[in-house]
Amino acid sequence: LPFASGVLSDIFELQPEDVLEDAAAIFALVHPDDIGHLQGTMNESARTLTPWRDDFRVCRRRRGEIWVEGHSVPKREPDGSILWQGYVQNITERKLAETTLQESERLLQSTLDALSAHLAILDAHGTIIKVNAAWNRFATANQFQGDHHGVGDNYLDVCDAVFGRDSTEAPAVAAGIRAVLAGQRERIQLEYACHSPREQRWFVLRANRFGGDGPVRVVVAHEDVTVRRHAENLVRQSEERYRSLISTARDGIFTLAADGTFRSMN
Repeated sequence: LPFASGVLSDIFELQPEDVLEDAAAIFALVHPDDIGHLQGTMNESARTLTPWRDDFRVCRRRRGEIWVEGHSVPKREPDGSILWQGYVQNITERKLAETTLQESERLLQSTLDALSAHLAILDAHGTIIKVNAAWNRFATANQFQGDHHGVGDNYLDVCDAVFGRDSTEAPAVAAGIRAVLAGQRERIQLEYACHSPREQRWFVLRANRFGGDGPVRVVVAHEDVTVRRHAENLVRQSEERYRSLISTARDGIFTLAADGTFRSMN
């Protein structure tokens, strides 16, 4: 290296004079899993004479492993060699923060995917920024508004565009979610039919606004309540048959309370 600053000792635990003749001592400290990629990006930058940037791990002998980010601009010299002018910096803290954030994102996504309800998270404009696996499966299987059902699509626009048999509930859903986004309501709930050619289905939609500070976020959940609705219909049909039998009976039928008052009679 024609020139190396003293900061080299903080990052690589090497002195400038250690690398003036040969930079091999630096490459010897690069993590084995990263050296191949590093050499590839540097070779490509040298071939095209485009700026180089890469991050990689350095295994220091005394102070352990760190993450390093390098930037450099290659320039071809008259003799045909490549002169690199750039810098490297320790980005370990940033990498640790990114890893923590990625772990948090994975935990959130895993939690959402474990739920049976179809979930979507909306931003302040109603744009979908995250969905769970159940949402994707249902939307794909039912071709929900074509392909406009995933991350990046606007949920309110989808509701506004609904026509036909679902056009009664969609405006109410859009209006309710807009009220939640505006802070006029904390949550909304709406039960609706979503029948398919194969079966009758009912869902409950719930939209809840995130509490506390930070950007506006609303969770929209569609929960399948078909089993409950079928059970309620069976109970209602049974009660109707019971009332029909009682009302048409030739005998007088009544219920009498312990205090002697009549509670019901045909």
